[in-house]
Amino acid sequence: MGAQTLTADQFRFGFRIEEKSQSGLRVGLGGGQFDLRLKDRPNATLVDEFDGEFLFFYLRWPVALNPRLTLHTRFDYRFHTGNRSGIDPQDEIDWIETGLTAGIALRVGMVSLQPYASVSSIDGDITSDAATRLLNDAEHHSYGLMLDIHVEPTAYVRFQAGISATEALFVSFVREY
Repeated sequence: MGAQTLTADQFRFGFRIEEKSQSGLRVGLGGGQFDLRLKDRPNATLVDEFDGEFLFFYLRWPVALNPRLTLHTRFDYRFHTGNRSGIDPQDEIDWIETGLTAGIALRVGMVSLQPYASVSSIDGDITSDAATRLLNDAEHHSYGLMLDIHVEPTAYVRFQAGISATEALFVSFVREY
């Protein structure tokens, strides 16, 4: 049987906590809920819908090049597990996503602008009573832009948009202690 290519629409919400080391390396942990819709690529017909949980771990290392310019790198490891929504909740989906992101941020006053590039890989499966289907995306590249509005010296609101293999839109509210 040949491979079937599907489009995935995903909605996620969650939390994360990050610890900063003396060297500037940041270690983060988090988790949350997801809703995943798999659609047939040519006509966008809904094929499967799953919901579940995710956990993630990341390493982030911002390096200040000067007071306004910062180089950012990040490694992500994310585990997802869930069940089919609706008719047959016995069907399960599990996948691991790993990624590497790099970008450079320019801060002017209360605004920071950061273009970035990302490469990621997805490996998992969908298991039902009838069969197991592989879920993978060997490697894909994405590009995007983050806009941070610093509302206080230790707090900002981030708007992030991604394009290419992964189209995404995120809004984050961040407070540093």
